[in-house]
Amino acid sequence: APGVRGSLKEAAGVLRDAGHTVLEARPPYPANLGLRFSSRWLAGIAEDARGLPAAALEDRTRAMVRRGQRAARRVKPAAADPFAARAAQWLGDYDALLTPVLARPAVPLGTWAGKGWVRAMLGVGNWLYTTPWNLAGLPAASVPFGFDHGLPLGLQIVAPVGRERTILALVAQIEQLRPWPPLAPRPA
Repeated sequence: APGVRGSLKEAAGVLRDAGHTVLEARPPYPANLGLRFSSRWLAGIAEDARGLPAAALEDRTRAMVRRGQRAARRVKPAAADPFAARAAQWLGDYDALLTPVLARPAVPLGTWAGKGWVRAMLGVGNWLYTTPWNLAGLPAASVPFGFDHGLPLGLQIVAPVGRERTILALVAQIEQLRPWPPLAPRPA
């Protein structure tokens, strides 16, 4: 979305002004990344729901649990996915990667109410920037940066394996250069 692009461009400018070299790059996202992630995601939902009373779950969640139970039989660990090695190798040429957290602002509450799990999953799956890096198992963090139509936006910082300090330093620097407004009044 335009507001997300603007926020990302502004964040890149803030980092550039702070002395960082900022380059535009295109990560090696595979075309079927969403399908590969969704199998693991559904298997995780089934695992999280283990032991919960099925009657207490929403219909959509029960359907996702059933699908996840089937997926869990054939899903391999994320570390075994070829994207993990390819992403780690690609990111090794950089100190960090800056992406939006979402490709668009937050959707209104209730957007997915009454929708089936497939429609909800497809509806959100195309605008999550966290998915690839979760699948790759690389360190990442998000930090609030910017607004779009009054709703907060977030930036994601991803780094090569073992570079958590780089991420934390960048997050701290962004927060120092662009402090996030407090949600509640400060005590007197």
